[in-house]
Amino acid sequence: MSPEDLDSSSYDAWRQAFARDRLRTLYYLGLAANPVFLLSDLLFYRDHLPTLLTIRLILEMGFLLVFFTLVRRRSAAPPQVALILWVLIGNLCIAQMTVHLGGFTSAYYNGLNLVFLAAAVIVPVSWTSHVAAQATTLLYYYGINLLQPLPAGAAAAALQNSFFLLWTCVACLFSVYLYESLQVAEFKARLAERRAREELELSHNKLLELDRLKDQFFANINHELRTPLTLSLGAFTTLLKTPLPKESEAVVRSGLRNTSRLLFLINELLELARFESGRADLRTACVDLAALMRNVAANFESSERQRIFIDGTTSPVPALVDVRKMTKVLSNLLINAFKFSDPEEGKVWMALASEHTEVTITIRDNGIGIPENQLDRIFDRFTQVEGQATRRFEGSGIGLALAKEIVTLHGGRIAAQSTIGEGSTFTVTLPRGDVEALPLVAIDEAEAPVPLPYGKDPATDGEPESMRDAADGDRPMVLVVDDNADMRAYLTRLLADEYRVITAGDGDDALQKARRLPPALVVADIMMPIMTGHDLLKAIRCDDVLSATPVILLTARAGTDARVESLEAGADDYVSKPFNEEELLARIKNQLRIHSQERELEAKATQLQQLYSKLETTNRELRELSLRKSEFVSIVSHDLRTPLAAIGGFVDNLLDCIGGPLTDKQRRYLDRIKSNIGRLVRMINDLLDLSKIEAGTMRLASKTVAIADLAETVVDNLHMLAREKHLSLRTTAADKDLSVFGDPDKLMQVLTNLIQNACKFTPAGGEVRLDIEAGEAGFVRLCVADTGCGIPPEEVPHVFEKFYRGTSSHGDVRGAGLGLAIAKHFVELQQGRIWVESVLGQGSRFYLTLPLAQRVNAELEAVTDRHWPV
Repeated sequence: MSPEDLDSSSYDAWRQAFARDRLRTLYYLGLAANPVFLLSDLLFYRDHLPTLLTIRLILEMGFLLVFFTLVRRRSAAPPQVALILWVLIGNLCIAQMTVHLGGFTSAYYNGLNLVFLAAAVIVPVSWTSHVAAQATTLLYYYGINLLQPLPAGAAAAALQNSFFLLWTCVACLFSVYLYESLQVAEFKARLAERRAREELELSHNKLLELDRLKDQFFANINHELRTPLTLSLGAFTTLLKTPLPKESEAVVRSGLRNTSRLLFLINELLELARFESGRADLRTACVDLAALMRNVAANFESSERQRIFIDGTTSPVPALVDVRKMTKVLSNLLINAFKFSDPEEGKVWMALASEHTEVTITIRDNGIGIPENQLDRIFDRFTQVEGQATRRFEGSGIGLALAKEIVTLHGGRIAAQSTIGEGSTFTVTLPRGDVEALPLVAIDEAEAPVPLPYGKDPATDGEPESMRDAADGDRPMVLVVDDNADMRAYLTRLLADEYRVITAGDGDDALQKARRLPPALVVADIMMPIMTGHDLLKAIRCDDVLSATPVILLTARAGTDARVESLEAGADDYVSKPFNEEELLARIKNQLRIHSQERELEAKATQLQQLYSKLETTNRELRELSLRKSEFVSIVSHDLRTPLAAIGGFVDNLLDCIGGPLTDKQRRYLDRIKSNIGRLVRMINDLLDLSKIEAGTMRLASKTVAIADLAETVVDNLHMLAREKHLSLRTTAADKDLSVFGDPDKLMQVLTNLIQNACKFTPAGGEVRLDIEAGEAGFVRLCVADTGCGIPPEEVPHVFEKFYRGTSSHGDVRGAGLGLAIAKHFVELQQGRIWVESVLGQGSRFYLTLPLAQRVNAELEAVTDRHWPV
């Protein structure tokens, strides 16, 4: 039984069925083998025959009972139980026989091996069942014999028997295990195959249903497509019969030509669909093939110059053919011939040869030929073997395929031969049929389909005015590129009112025209001969003059992929055919506007570049002026400090009573003069420092500074100022061993400015404190706190600005606005940071952080010790 015959896909269910089937064979074997072994009993153990017969009878009855239960399926027990019972019934009876025939010395122990082997070979499933049966058998065999008196040589026999019994069990178990593993893999493979086959059948049924629906769709769409096309053809034909202006007549003829082309392609598709669905049939009649060929050729002669030459059609050639279908074959072959021929020099030769049972139609052209490696593919559906350089007209790739289907349906053959540069020859061989007794049927010319246009299209006769005078006028010029003459004429009429239009039939011609007369915008089709729209786009982007020209690509390919492909290629926009006229005009206007704005931006960018150059020149001049200003300030500072120093010296001399004793009033005046001289010197120093900072000439003499000692020095210097204002001034240091890395003079100036500023805005009786503590990792934090009037919140962001002067609670403006600004510059030059926190009416806290000397020294050592590459 195979897995395919089971309703369940479960391996366990299959294994149960497999075991039941094999167990029947196993029990047949046991029931047949037991009587056969009576011959051995008669030959070798006649004295023990009654006992052996009794045991064999019990064996046979046990087999019959289990077999009956197995066959009738009256027991719900799994088949593994029947397997174990078969081994146990057989082996226990054999073990019992050995007891009566000499125990371990009896040769009947070989029966145990036979039972093990038979069970493992015939029912190789469930190795656990075999283990259970073998273990029970061996226990019984050794147990029952060991309970009996052991004769001489029994021990050696027991060891010898054990060797063969145990290895038989091991071999059987390995065999069952491996077989079971193989069965599992085989079952899974067959189950997978069955599922795959079911899925394949389901897919096949779906395809059949889709094919049926497709046939139904084509049957329905046939009427739906033909009706509006027939009405359109009738409307265009009626319009041509009425008086029309020349331009309107050209539009109507273009509409008639393209509607006929669309009807032709739809007929091709519907005909091919009938062949695919197997619904194509022949309505044969006995017709004159010579007349049919002349009729089809006449449909293709639309000019005064003869292009088709016919041979072998002077006398009738009767044959049984479907007139409509054979007309389609001849038309498609002629279309193919003219497609690959020169529009001016192309010619086609048609020949008809008749034999007794066959007729041969030959159509030869002097076109470009077909490559030999593509001859085998030209009759495949939807195959276009021509390259871009040879493609003159649109093609669906079904004309030759349909011709082959029709010829094959007639029982004929079609073949092609070609030589590159010389032309191609198509040969159609048809059976004539039994035409001896049949009359010729007249050919209805209405059966001939409307052929695709070939040669020079009437739509291209006469260059539009907008093309001839494109170089004149102020309107933007648009280059229209499309290999379809009707599309070029349509786009020219659409754009001519607002733009100057030039046209090109392929990408190469368009590129040459664009280089001679650069357009404002290019509208190009993608699928074109010689050079595609994408190739034209690449050439434009690589041209120094044309690279910025906007390009809009037109294509009949719809979908996001085609749009993304065109935009990634560098197109500025993408329009799918058929398109809305207003949308195309809007996109063109939008691209021209964007291009115009880009040119304006480029002009402004040029102006900005010029302004930037002027600004750089001005900045250089300003930097020079700044340097001169710094030099001037330095000179002025020197000139100012010299007389101030002299004045200060004179004041000190007077205070020392060199000129005689002073009254209290005179001493107060001199103290005031000395105080103002100090203020002037500090202001001059601040201006000099500020000019150096702005000019970038400030130099620091940084070194390790004991910040607590420096702070005490500053506080000692300012005690007199604090005493005059009746303020408490003190400094605290959490760790007096803290050292910073900086310029001690500049640090002293910073702390002096901050403490003076605090004293300035703190009323009498207040407190000013300088606290020093370890800050964030690698820094020391200093805080100058006061109990003064505080700083208004709106002024806090400006306190470190140059020349910004805060106001006191009384509204009077104090200071020149340089101290805090210079302090900020000095702190930042020494890799520190300074900020302020203030509460109006409660005082202010100025914080600054400075790098620890250990941190800076470690960084310098790391730079010094670094192994730089040579």
